[in-house]
Amino acid sequence: MHDLISILANILFNVEVLHLSFDLAFKRVCEKRRCMVKGLSRESIYSIARDFISNYYLLLEILRTKGIKYTRKELAKLYLTIQRDVLGIKIPSKFLKRYGELKSIDKLKDSFSSRPWIKYSYPRWLYEHLKTLLGAKEAEELLESLNTRNIWLRINTLKIDVDKAIKLIEGEGIVIERDRDLWYMLKVIHIPKPIHRVNAVKKGYVIPQDKASALVVEALKPEPGMKIYDLTAAPGIKTSLIMQLTENKAYIIAFDVSRKRLKAMKHLLKFLGVDTSRIDIVLADSRIIDMRKKADVVLIDAPCSSSGAIPKDPAIKIHLANRDRVSYY
Repeated sequence: MHDLISILANILFNVEVLHLSFDLAFKRVCEKRRCMVKGLSRESIYSIARDFISNYYLLLEILRTKGIKYTRKELAKLYLTIQRDVLGIKIPSKFLKRYGELKSIDKLKDSFSSRPWIKYSYPRWLYEHLKTLLGAKEAEELLESLNTRNIWLRINTLKIDVDKAIKLIEGEGIVIERDRDLWYMLKVIHIPKPIHRVNAVKKGYVIPQDKASALVVEALKPEPGMKIYDLTAAPGIKTSLIMQLTENKAYIIAFDVSRKRLKAMKHLLKFLGVDTSRIDIVLADSRIIDMRKKADVVLIDAPCSSSGAIPKDPAIKIHLANRDRVSYY
């Protein structure tokens, strides 16, 4: 129990203070502490920690209403006590005396129906801002949807055909649903292991990619022979989709400001079966480059507040606490 509290508190420190993504914070803490808790697998600890981070603001409000001083360890104790029945873990009696009347996050959410930012665990300013743009009902529905993570896979037809890919995936016990809009996209309904351990992913036959990301490329309407500028290209997932949709017959000038990300992009594109002879990779800041040669189309999927990535990385909720930081970007 104390090991798990320490792991959760340290992950929160890395998210709050060092502004790391959840996955990076989890990896960093586990490298130091090995993330070993009796009776729990690493995957179970990952899921627990992810839910803990996702419910950060809800937990803060409970501490506030109880008049208990905030510490990261106290927040972890509160979460584990509330979720004891869900997680099937034993809780020390001293924690039960303090929080024993509270049971499960899902039941607690109902008590905050009049304050949706607490119910769905977001900074209040974000809800208020969305409310002015969308109205109260749609703002609440958006926050609720951002708490739901959908895993999507893109079949990489540069390396495998669709039917064969589906057969391989289902052979690993993964339940999928073919997307109605994009013939190469699959929605994961059930997966018995982490996505990076799926053989079809490890071989580059299918690629984890959100549907929204694929729709960005679809909006481009790439065709064979087109010259395309990709202005924020790394790590190259959308670049590879352009080449897939044009059967490796487009010509892409890919820009990015990060040398490290571009280096990784070169390896990824080759691994995914992309004809890299038709891609020029350029280290540059797209905001100030001089584009003397005309392109047929330009792809700009620029960095933003990352709010749309919350289902993938719940740490963004905590990063959004600082509105000035969002305004700066």
